[in-house]
Parts: sequence; C-alpha cells; structure tokens
Amino acid sequence: MTASLTWLDHDSAAYERSLRLLALFKEKESRDELGIGAIRDAIADRLFPGTSTIQTRLRYMCFIPWIYAGLEKHRVPANEMLSKGREAEARLMVELGKTEKTGVIGREAGATLKRLPSSIYWSGMGAWGLRRFQSSQQEYHRSVEKLYALRKSRTRRDDGEWLDEQSHDTWYAHLLRLKPSNFPTGMDFNLTKQEASLLVECLQRHQRDSLLAWLARSAETLTDRVACDFPWQHPKYETFPLAHRNCLYQGRIFSFLHKGAALLYNLQLAELYAELVTTGGSAPSSSEINPEKYREALKDWTNDSEFHQLAVWSPTSLWPEVVAQGHSINGQTRTFVEQWWQIVLHNGASVSDSKDARNLIRMREKRKGPQSRFVNRNALKQWGGSAGTARLVYRWPTAQTFINDLQKAFHS
Repeated sequence: MTASLTWLDHDSAAYERSLRLLALFKEKESRDELGIGAIRDAIADRLFPGTSTIQTRLRYMCFIPWIYAGLEKHRVPANEMLSKGREAEARLMVELGKTEKTGVIGREAGATLKRLPSSIYWSGMGAWGLRRFQSSQQEYHRSVEKLYALRKSRTRRDDGEWLDEQSHDTWYAHLLRLKPSNFPTGMDFNLTKQEASLLVECLQRHQRDSLLAWLARSAETLTDRVACDFPWQHPKYETFPLAHRNCLYQGRIFSFLHKGAALLYNLQLAELYAELVTTGGSAPSSSEINPEKYREALKDWTNDSEFHQLAVWSPTSLWPEVVAQGHSINGQTRTFVEQWWQIVLHNGASVSDSKDARNLIRMREKRKGPQSRFVNRNALKQWGGSAGTARLVYRWPTAQTFINDLQKAFHS
C-alpha cells in the first residue's frame, strides 16, 4: 500500500505543510527521520511565520502579487491562469537571472521547474496580509472569474466608496501601487525603501507577536548586517523580548537534544550498513557510512557544554511553547521526546551503547512500517549517511536573509 498526503484543496495552510514535508524528503540535513517535524514547525511558525526553508529572497513577496494582479487586470480566464502564471513567472526568472547570481528560483531547472515561486511564497503572502484571497492557489485559479464578476457588479456610493463593503481584492492594494512601471524588466532583489517599509508594516499588523516582526522593525535602525548560524547566537539576543528569548531557549535545548537522537539513529544504520557490506549485500562501501564517525560525533555531543544544560531542563517546559501555536503534538511524539531525554540523563556519555536508547530510536523509526531502514534493506542501501543530523534552526537562514534584505533597503 502506497503512503499518501492529503489536504482539503481550499486549505492553503495544510497544502503548504504537505509541500514542505515533500520538499524535506529531498534535503539530507532537514529530513525528519524521527518524526519531530510538528515540534520544529511549531517553534518556527511562532518565531518566523510565513517563512519556509525553500524561500530565497524577500522581494518575491512583492513580485508574486504584481504578477497575478497583472493577470487579473487582463482578465485571464480561469482555465488559463495556471499556464499564464507560469509564463509570467518564467519571464521574471529570466530577468532576475540577468542581474542576480544567487537566489533565483528555477535558474537551474528552467522550464522543468516543478514548484513555482508563487507556490513557495503563497502561504507566506497570506500570513503577512499581502494575499487577501484566503484559500489555496488552486482554488484561486478556479475562482478568478467569479472574482471578476463580483468586482464588476459593485457599485459606488455618492461619496465614492464601494457600496459593498467586501472589496473582493486578492492582493494588498498598497503593495500593488508600488509596482515599477517597467516590471518585470530589469528586476533584481534590491527592495526599495517604500517596499521595505510596507513589508515591515504588514508584519507589524498581521504577525505582531513574532520575532520576525520585531527583527523587521529593528532593521530600520540597525545598520550592521547579522550573520550567525542560529537565532540564539544573534548579537542582539539579550535585547529580544522575554517571550522570544524563552521560545529560543526551548528551541535551542530541543535542537541539541534531537541532534543526539539523530546521531544514534545514524550510528545504528551505519552498523547495519557495515554488516551489509561485510556479508556481500551489494552495498557500496563509503567513508560517510563509517560507524566510528557517528560514535565519535556522539562522544563530542555528550562532551558539549550544552549537554549539561539538559539536566536543568525538562520537556514539560517545551510543550506550552509549541501547543500555543495551534500545532498538535501527538502523545507518541511527546512520549518519545520525554523518554529520550530521560535515557540521555541516565546514561550520559555511554548513551551510544545503551540498549534502552537504541531500542527507543529503532522503535520510533519503525513507525515508517515497510519503509523503515531497520527492516527494508533497499531503503538502507539508499541511506547515504548523515540523515537529519544537522541542528534544527527553525528556518532561521530564511529569516536572516529577509532581515538583511530589509536592512539593505533601509541603509543603502
């Protein structure tokens, strides 16, 4: 039986989560091998709402509304919206390719690009109030002619305002007024100050309580660009609002705790893989799949200064941070995290050889059923090493790029 992902077609958020999950299957360091994605995403959504790991530059938040508002202006019919939109986004890609070396979505794939920028940014545009049509992109394509008809039927009052209070606008009108007259010719990723100010204003209005909104507002006054690997390393961390520091503290400790679980998972796979090679299981030998690599990494993990902070932390302090975002963390996931934490505290540096630890990791991964690498030899052969061993960063690289784009606009 083949596994599948389903969502209500009109549910933009569910669709985005499903696409995000599919994308993560292709990113070696981001794979959710142990099923903690709901925790990761809850923290990321609280800190940096509207972002995703495959977004590149902030000005796409402007480009996409400009493109589709232009198609609406020409009353492109519903059955042509997808193809005309793809053509317009392809033209933008070509124009950006003339001025930008990195960050251009589809530069390598060209006409074979499967996921367009509009799809990648659709959820974010909604979360920031730039997209007013509250449904999926597919539903938008189907509904566009109905929107045309509703707009045409509107009448104005004597004072010039619409009699119908519903504007039926699909995009934030103030953003549309900022579209360059030559768009998309000559476009690059450099936001104008007006565009940057509008994006900051939208974040303040629609995501006021997020760290992203706080950082965006600070971008107007901070001149030094930030470059750090993790959000808790930000040079202004101590000035962050207390709620954000608390969330980052929980995120940092959980990120560290999860890394140990991922390393033990990979250690066990490496041992199985080595057995497969030894017994002539037609699996290619690779230094990336050396068990000692992961055993040494686990040793370094237990010697890290952060390891000792696990003793003064508890998963019970994590759950309020993630449940507050409306994300559902099932009982099995909570139990796995709590048991892994307890085993780590009990075993310390010997956790790599703990039968309880090894069994917990194996049983957690075996929830994949026939696709588990512990039971499926073909899946084990395709492993490749280092599955999900990078620290969780909660989409910080994307958020950091966005903030730097804002700073450049305000201070260039």
